[in-house]
Amino acid sequence: MARRAFTFESEDLYIVQGFIGGTLTNQTTTFGREGSDYTAAILANLLDAEEVSIWKNVPGILNADPDFFADTQKLDELSYKEAIELSYSGARVIHPKTIKPLQNKNIPLFVKSFLEPEKEGTIIHALEHPLELVPVIIVKKNMALITLTPNDFSFISINSVADVFSLFAKFRIKVGLLQQSALDLSLAFDEPEQGIDKLIDQLQQKFELKYNTGLDLVTIRYYTPEVVNQISADRQVYVEQKSRRTARMLLR
Repeated sequence: MARRAFTFESEDLYIVQGFIGGTLTNQTTTFGREGSDYTAAILANLLDAEEVSIWKNVPGILNADPDFFADTQKLDELSYKEAIELSYSGARVIHPKTIKPLQNKNIPLFVKSFLEPEKEGTIIHALEHPLELVPVIIVKKNMALITLTPNDFSFISINSVADVFSLFAKFRIKVGLLQQSALDLSLAFDEPEQGIDKLIDQLQQKFELKYNTGLDLVTIRYYTPEVVNQISADRQVYVEQKSRRTARMLLR
């Protein structure tokens, strides 16, 4: 259908809306924040485009949000994988689903500034060399944390984790961070607009429960000890995790 609509036989330019789509039952719906990016990626995939450009009010993808951090740096290039990691962690420059349709056909994505269109911006493409980036800091606000302990003092098992995730799926709540010990299961998630009272009521049938709201989830890709200390200084740390490339902290 897309190839029939966009033939480029008699037209050099097509203008279409993004953001709006349809369900399998033919009902109009929206793709959410930055949904126009996702629309562009789908069309590029279907039409075998040579490249996609997304225009923003920033010079490209930055290593931190300039509203919260001074002296941010532009990232000249990212791999598809790295872009997915950043968007999944909460970076809001591109829609989280934008990358996959492009990666499937190796279509490069340019993120550029409409304020300075002559500048190169950031390119997201297939990379054969490893990335060495400055620390990339992503902050997600209005996070909630729930810590669960089984009422019968049993271990946290695969079955209990599955039961908890089934409840989160029922309430359409996405878990952003998970930490488990023998007796405790902690989950951080975007605090839903409708609140978490109903979720808590059901969880308390099997678990003792503690919770906090109004927290910040900070993800640092390519972290250094100095940056971790800078971000967490004078703040209460509820949960902290570190892997080879990523540090994550839940802070007040």
